[in-house]
Amino acid sequence: MAPSRPDRRAPAHLGRDRRQSAFDALRDRRSHSKVTEEAPDRKELERLLSAMNSVADHSSLRPWRIIELRGKARKKLGKALAKACDGDKKKYIAKAKRAPLLLAIVVSPKKDKIPLWEQEAVASGVAHFLGLLLDEAGWGSIWRTGSLTRTRPVHRAHGLEPHEYLLGWLYVGGVPERDRKPKPRKPLDLSKHLSAL
Repeated sequence: MAPSRPDRRAPAHLGRDRRQSAFDALRDRRSHSKVTEEAPDRKELERLLSAMNSVADHSSLRPWRIIELRGKARKKLGKALAKACDGDKKKYIAKAKRAPLLLAIVVSPKKDKIPLWEQEAVASGVAHFLGLLLDEAGWGSIWRTGSLTRTRPVHRAHGLEPHEYLLGWLYVGGVPERDRKPKPRKPLDLSKHLSAL
């Protein structure tokens, strides 16, 4: 029997009203390295992605796309990771199956006067905002990358065009009961991150 679905009206681990401020949502977001076997369906993903038209994007190029990996697609990724490093196939398949849903974040640059680094920044913004929205909707996620992310076997496994490349994956699933409490974070030393000219 599948575990009960968290209440989607608010982040399950926060127990707060869904209409919290953007500041509160960002402050309280956390990564979940372990998730349950539940995941948002395609309709919910489409709803979350529809908000990405507000990501800062010079010339509105939309130089990104998302690829869903569920079920056997995760095994295909695991095999590609193993091939990329001549590693243990079972080990990398297990790594790819750590969540029921993987969202590959793809940089899909457009030929334009806008430099590549700026287009990549847009795709990165999409990844971070999507993680925040998933958290707000009550799902657990974690951002994963690594040295194999941009290897040829992994590129082929995702069916990417020659000019496209991966930033990484959001591993997404349900929030385990033990992770539903707020997790304190070490405060920022703002003197290291904020200055003036």
